Amino acid sequence: MTSLTVRRATAVAALTLTATATLTACTGTSGAGSRQSDAQIAAACPSSSIATTIGIDGTGSFQSAKAKAENLRIISGYVRRTAICGGHLRVFGFASSTGGTVPLFEGDLHADAPTDNAKLRKAGKLADQTLQTITDQYDPALAGLAGNGSDILGMLALLQQGNTQHPDHTPVDLLLTDGLTNIGADPTTVTTPAAATALADAQRVPDLTGAEVSIVGIGREASGEIPSAVIENVTVFWQRICENTHAASCQISTEGK
Repeated sequence: MTSLTVRRATAVAALTLTATATLTACTGTSGAGSRQSDAQIAAACPSSSIATTIGIDGTGSFQSAKAKAENLRIISGYVRRTAICGGHLRVFGFASSTGGTVPLFEGDLHADAPTDNAKLRKAGKLADQTLQTITDQYDPALAGLAGNGSDILGMLALLQQGNTQHPDHTPVDLLLTDGLTNIGADPTTVTTPAAATALADAQRVPDLTGAEVSIVGIGREASGEIPSAVIENVTVFWQRICENTHAASCQISTEGK
């Protein structure tokens, strides 16, 4: 790994879990959202269902209590949107290999009700139940990851595979990572934004046409502060990578919305 990252090697039996969300009757408003904010999400839903895929970097450089809390906060918004708009949700942890990911959740999220208000209430409850499952699986799943370093470029290929499995859905892809990859291209080694762009252009990337792509957590390393110039170059690298996938939109940031 680079000098900016912390080595972590774990060899734990792989966790296999595929969870399908089920919705029970509920009353009241979800504690994680307000009726007004949920209505705003519903009003902005695409015409089709959405397929949300979330990958969480499980390497030591990105793992801390603070990082976990921030990751779950960001994931909560994606889970809520998927439940309100209806669709499929997959959440997994990753490290050094596309073949060594670990699942936290996978299932369809749909809330049917006779009125819009009742549907929002049920969707809120479904989102809360789903987020609790993800929270419960977070630590044991990431502890099951093996290997050193992050294959972030490889995870983009997994996102493409997931998107093709739901061709009638709007793809929504999120990677939670500090972006300090040391498998394949390493953007921390370049010294200027122009060099970061050139390095990105030299990489082979998958086709994510039509997807809403976000890479969040750039430079948010568990071990301490990273120089602002390094964060700038890493951000430029991943912005260019995302643009080269032909995604419908790209959000590359340190902190999520």
